[in-house]
Amino acid sequence: MNENEFRDHLEEYTSLRTEIAATTKLLYDTFTWAALASGGITAWLLSNDTQVQKLGTVPSTVAGFIPFVLSLLACLGFYHFSAAILSVARYMRKLEDFVAAPGLGWERAQRAVESESIARLTRIRFGAGWAILISANLLAAILV
Repeated sequence: MNENEFRDHLEEYTSLRTEIAATTKLLYDTFTWAALASGGITAWLLSNDTQVQKLGTVPSTVAGFIPFVLSLLACLGFYHFSAAILSVARYMRKLEDFVAAPGLGWERAQRAVESESIARLTRIRFGAGWAILISANLLAAILV
């Protein structure tokens, strides 16, 4: 591989790392905004219960399910972005295996045991977070 090809691969790698960082931030933001929006809508519905009840049974029931549907859609978006990150990471590993010196490489380091346990813990934490958020919204919709 000549120096121009190497530089092109390095620029591509840097661009992909930037894309993964931006998408990772989007993951955290999606969860945060879903939780805030669900909480805000639920609080508004509870504090304006008499006005909502005046609309009738069907509209008030539908209004109660808005946070649930919102959190469910946000969760689907979250996992779509997660899949996009994994896809880019797989390609980066191939790129790194082709370009990097033996024994070096960020993606190889991320595949180490410590990184795998951190990634697993993060998946469990977000999975639990989404399960709690969606379940709480569903329970609130049913009970309110």
